[in-house]
Amino acid sequence: KHQTTLADVHDRVPEQAKLQILYAKEVSARGHENALDALERAAARQSNSQRQGRVLLDVASGRVAQAQAAAAREAMKLPAQRAGEGYTRALSGSMSAFSNAGLQGTDFESVLNRVANATEKHQATLQDVMGRVPEQAQEGIQKALAASQKGHESATTNLQQARQQRMARQQRGSAQDGYGRGGVGSGPPAGVGGGPPAGTPRRR
Repeated sequence: KHQTTLADVHDRVPEQAKLQILYAKEVSARGHENALDALERAAARQSNSQRQGRVLLDVASGRVAQAQAAAAREAMKLPAQRAGEGYTRALSGSMSAFSNAGLQGTDFESVLNRVANATEKHQATLQDVMGRVPEQAQEGIQKALAASQKGHESATTNLQQARQQRMARQQRGSAQDGYGRGGVGSGPPAGVGGGPPAGTPRRR
């Protein structure tokens, strides 16, 4: 947000003040990158895999914003490259942490849905950044975009499978409930078949 505001101010101040605005933008960008680095290091020390996955997914979103901001600056090559590499690393770590969390049921679906939605937004932004950074910085963004697409496809596929499995369990549960209420014990006693009681002499 700071960088967006500074960019807007930069376009409206006198020429002699623009150098100071550019310096402030660089300071803000470095502060954002340092904050993301610190958050990523903190996530690595997190013992709760689910929480670690959520933090790293947030870091990945921050890296996308970092790349987007870099694409709007003159000295964009290295910042954009680092942002792309950082995104790939953070998203990979997030997916791995979620995989190790052993989540089941609706918790698992909730995480997958979060990843699918996040990576869909990431891809749209990264594709925009790809068209605005110099060729030297495109490799890192391209790798980030590939990682985002892979993560999105994996989350979407697993989410569909999880939902199908949940629906199948619900249907089996409903069928078993119905069988228990009206299936077993609702007909004639076993071995009788509707005829006379067992042991009754047959008429000739």
